[in-house]
Amino acid sequence: LTEDIVPFLAPTFSLGGGGTLPSFFIYQSFLYSYLFARVVVGAPKEIRADNQTGGLYQCDFSTLKCEPIRFQVPLEAVNMSLGLSLVTATNPSRLLACGPTVHQTCKENTYVNGFCFLFGSNLLQQPQRFPEALRECPQQESDIAFLIDGSGSINPNDFQKMKDFVSTVMDKFKKSKTLFSLMQYSDDFQTHFTFSYFKKNPNPRSLVNPITQLLGTTHTATGIRKVVTFSECLWSPGKCC
Repeated sequence: LTEDIVPFLAPTFSLGGGGTLPSFFIYQSFLYSYLFARVVVGAPKEIRADNQTGGLYQCDFSTLKCEPIRFQVPLEAVNMSLGLSLVTATNPSRLLACGPTVHQTCKENTYVNGFCFLFGSNLLQQPQRFPEALRECPQQESDIAFLIDGSGSINPNDFQKMKDFVSTVMDKFKKSKTLFSLMQYSDDFQTHFTFSYFKKNPNPRSLVNPITQLLGTTHTATGIRKVVTFSECLWSPGKCC
């Protein structure tokens, strides 16, 4: 037995008080210890306290009862939906439980983060936490690079909707110092405007409306690689590929 995912019907278990598992549980859980016949159940929608959602329960096949797994949760883990993601492994026994819906507000932007907790064989011991803390809000404005799919697999109407979406997002930032660039990929690659060009001509509609679809085949990974590898070209039109 190495790594096991065991579906089961959660209502066949009961909580310590005698009630059956309520609807906020996910009805897929993980065989955590073959020797002791335990399963761990995630309850990502359970409200544990103000601004705290999610929980973990340890269920015993011999008693058909579930008990909460208690451990210290960081204060910044606001509504993280703990238990939405569960992974187990054996040799040694380990459990990774994640809550991926922590919302962090930085000025007008909201970022979705999360925490994961790594347990050993003893679920009563405090788990390791990843990350140790959320990143601090950026001290300066973030710039945004759009990469859009212009291959032939995209319907022309959908391509137009994508352009409209990009223009709308850019409009929302018109009172900020955020700069934008936009690139399109298929089996070809085209840079339509860079950060530097946008800084001189900050008109979203005039920049986005003239863009035509490249067509051709879809090379998503190549498009992403070019943006990451040649990110410096987004500041200098002459360098862009």
